[in-house]
Amino acid sequence: MAASGFVGSRASQRRKTALCTHSVRTALLTARTVSYARLGLDWDSTFEGELLQRTSHCKVYGYDFTARGFGHGVPRALKGRTHFARLGLGAVDSHGPADEPKMWTLRSLMAANGHDHIDVLHIDIEGWEFEVLRAMVVDFAGIGLSAPVPGVAGEVEVQERGTLPFGQLLIEFHVWHEKFEQFLAFWEMLENVGLRPFMSEVRPRCGFARSLRSP
Repeated sequence: MAASGFVGSRASQRRKTALCTHSVRTALLTARTVSYARLGLDWDSTFEGELLQRTSHCKVYGYDFTARGFGHGVPRALKGRTHFARLGLGAVDSHGPADEPKMWTLRSLMAANGHDHIDVLHIDIEGWEFEVLRAMVVDFAGIGLSAPVPGVAGEVEVQERGTLPFGQLLIEFHVWHEKFEQFLAFWEMLENVGLRPFMSEVRPRCGFARSLRSP
């Protein structure tokens, strides 16, 4: 596994409120409207708890179809600024009455919450990140009409190039079954839509740490 952080290098950086390696930049601490979304939760939510404690207006949204809510680490007094739903992040929407588990695309989640921008997006979805991010790139940042998108097979018909709807991405890659050529194409796809890595670390497969600090 590898944990990585990316910042947008283009229009998605218009609001530079970024959470760095287990510390919070001044802009995020003082901004009046900050949104943080985590897709994939576990028992340890100290990262989210620290973010809530060190900001005054940040709202934290969490989603996981296997969890019952945020784990320990979120102070009871600050839970009013958290929002949780038992659903998953998917490449396509499948959340009808008969669908189980219910999967939502990022666009649909943002629309449901009335958001047009997320300051920090945190994804840990156990291997599905490749499929989901490819779909996200096509959805939000397609390149030209019927243009090839690096890392996406074939050509994708889109009306115009857009920008990803977040300022910073924190993500855990599960690369056990990825070939180097496949991962390289995926990485280049992320760079091609304006993301730039600012940190990364490799974790052992059996690691339990979920923060961005080394165990």
